[in-house]
Amino acid sequence: MNNSNFDNKLIYLLQAGLPFIPRPFAGIAAQIGVTEAEIIARIGQLQQSGLIRRLGGVFNSSSLGYRSCLCAVNVPENEIEHIEAITSPEAGVTHSYIRDGEPNFWFTYTAHHSDFESDLQDFQRRITPFKLLALSAVKKFKVQVIFDKTEVLIPATPPAQEAAPVELSAKEQNVVRLIQGNIPASANLFENLAFKSGFSETELITLLAQWRGLGILKRFAAIIRHRQFGFKGNAMCVWNVAEANVVKAGEQLAECSEVSHCYQREMLSTFPYNLFAMIHAESEAEVREKFIKLSSREHLGRGRMFLSTRELKKTSPLYFKIQK
Repeated sequence: MNNSNFDNKLIYLLQAGLPFIPRPFAGIAAQIGVTEAEIIARIGQLQQSGLIRRLGGVFNSSSLGYRSCLCAVNVPENEIEHIEAITSPEAGVTHSYIRDGEPNFWFTYTAHHSDFESDLQDFQRRITPFKLLALSAVKKFKVQVIFDKTEVLIPATPPAQEAAPVELSAKEQNVVRLIQGNIPASANLFENLAFKSGFSETELITLLAQWRGLGILKRFAAIIRHRQFGFKGNAMCVWNVAEANVVKAGEQLAECSEVSHCYQREMLSTFPYNLFAMIHAESEAEVREKFIKLSSREHLGRGRMFLSTRELKKTSPLYFKIQK
């Protein structure tokens, strides 16, 4: 098999999510037509190279009692390093970028609901005199972070319904801690995790499948560095859509393969846009073309594009941190 074809199929399947079976990589190997050992070895190489940033559980934050928000600040170039020094060390800041336009400093923040509002207030205090824009999500239309080079169009799948917050036992919280990091690939992956969790392998697989069905766990999957994978053009795109049309417009954007995220967000007087989408392509020029094309769709009209020019931080949320 052509090495690039092999990698493209493997990376696609890993992003889509592992099956909850005792030997998950054997199933993936069968789909590609290679051995389980070859799959595991290649995953290790991709993790070592950094292309796979993380292999593990991807959770619905709200179901675990956490809140997330997209934040933005307009910062002079000579103050970016100062604002980065405030935001990047915080565990709840998972992604941060410099984007062209105003505002130019963007980051996502996730925290337990009991701390969320006070944390945002603390951010505002620490970045004064600059103004923090907190852009809360009103409705999800798409969250499908799967970068595909297999030339097979990914069908648009609506995001799972927001699961109500659940009370997890201490033992279940430990499972979340175990699978929220970067887990080495192994033939007996779930058996190894079960040994550390106190559950049997069957019990753990059953629990993860239940969480998946309830929307608590989105998938157990690979999270990749998309720029390293060749998607070097990335932009946050926003539009001001009439309230009566925002759902229809969001659903239309969700059908587009180049869109990985699409949300209706709270409109602020200082940032009058309510429909947000992330567009990815292999070049910045291609992203610009896609933005123009998307903006020609019914209900969208003129919007703004914030091209990502520098990635400052990219991690995943950490839940149930043990207090020292």
